[in-house]
Amino acid sequence: MHEENPLDRLIHQFQDRWETNPQYRAAMGGVFTLLLIVFLAVSTTVGSLVAGNVMAALGFGGGSTSTSQQQGLSGVQGANGQLFFPTQTTQIWTDGATPDAGTVSPSG
Repeated sequence: MHEENPLDRLIHQFQDRWETNPQYRAAMGGVFTLLLIVFLAVSTTVGSLVAGNVMAALGFGGGSTSTSQQQGLSGVQGANGQLFFPTQTTQIWTDGATPDAGTVSPSG
């Protein structure tokens, strides 16, 4: 017979404890769950940073626009660092000039 290497021995010990000890199985389940949550959080953060940098490099946002770029846009003005689109109001209401709503026909 040949000698087991340390990794095989460790795997066999883990498997034996997993199959025979419910408390160990519950503890390892919690550890694996915690490791999975940390892995998902880290991979999501890294993926978001990489995607943001790629989008910024391609010119699809991700970075702050300078004031010279803001001035080049037509119809957009900066107010306190925020962009807004001015609209023209064509209807002017004066006191006492309420439009006639008409009557609603009775439902049949």
